[in-house]
Amino acid sequence: MAFTGGFGISEQWAGNGRQPGRWRTVLGGPPSLPVREPVGAVTTEIVSSSPLGGSFEAYTLFLLAIEAARRSIEATNPYFVPDARMSATILAAVRRGVRVRVLVPAVIDHPWVREASRREFGPMLPAGNRSFALNEEVNATFYDAAIARRLEQAFEEDLRYARAVTYEDWRNRGPLTRVRELLALPIRSQM
Repeated sequence: MAFTGGFGISEQWAGNGRQPGRWRTVLGGPPSLPVREPVGAVTTEIVSSSPLGGSFEAYTLFLLAIEAARRSIEATNPYFVPDARMSATILAAVRRGVRVRVLVPAVIDHPWVREASRREFGPMLPAGNRSFALNEEVNATFYDAAIARRLEQAFEEDLRYARAVTYEDWRNRGPLTRVRELLALPIRSQM
């Protein structure tokens, strides 16, 4: 199964995620999605989320996908701010032998989201290893091995340009970072 989340529309998406101010390009166009004759059917589930309603369905979809994972969970998310239940579900996946890798940007357009998310890395890092209610998104889940492999290849390509954050790195973050993380706590649920 492959899952791809919602996306915003911005000039910043016109890059490959390797230059400042240019995020990972949305998969599209002939290199990623060449025009082909239909050869079968792919089961796809579309779920929207919005502050006006429908957000719980997207959250539930994420939880179910994590709980159903048998081999790996590979997530790329610039706004990775898991709540307690999501964190517990991810850690449970690790305990049952699922490889979990989360790719987040080194530079983010909303620094308070960075502070809110980085504070929670601690419990997940030794294990080996977002707001759903406040964002306008449309999420698609594909039940197709070929699509899952393509998304996995894109993830692996991005990892080539990433730097792993270790538990030791996280523990040694500076006092200013820790203060900003604490300041972000009251608004964490709004991210």
